[in-house]
Amino acid sequence: PHEVKVARLDRLQKIQKSIAFEINALHRGGAVEVLVEGRSKNDPERRFGRTPQNKVVNFDGEAPIGAIVEVKVSETSVGALYGLEGRTRLAPAIAIPDPPLRPKLCVA
Repeated sequence: PHEVKVARLDRLQKIQKSIAFEINALHRGGAVEVLVEGRSKNDPERRFGRTPQNKVVNFDGEAPIGAIVEVKVSETSVGALYGLEGRTRLAPAIAIPDPPLRPKLCVA
C-alpha cells in the first residue's frame, strides 16, 4: 500500500542522512583537496568547490576558479564540508575571474 511505501522511503532516507553525516564528520579537523568552482551559492563571500570524491566544500578564501587548494575542514553537514583555504597546490594557467554579483531583487 502507498502508506507503507511512504513510511519505508522515509525510514530509508533518515538512515541514509545519518550515514552521510557520519561519513562527512570523519573529515572534521582534517584537510581535503578541492577544485575551486567559484562563489558559494548560499554565501557569495565564500568559495565553493568539490573534492576528487565529488564532495561539496564551501570555504573562506580567495583562490581563483580552476585552482586546486587544500581546505582545512572545520564544520560538516549531511551534504557539505566547510572550512578555510590553506595552500594552493596548483593554480590555473589563466586565472578565471568571478562573474559579477547580481543584485538581489526585492519583491514587496
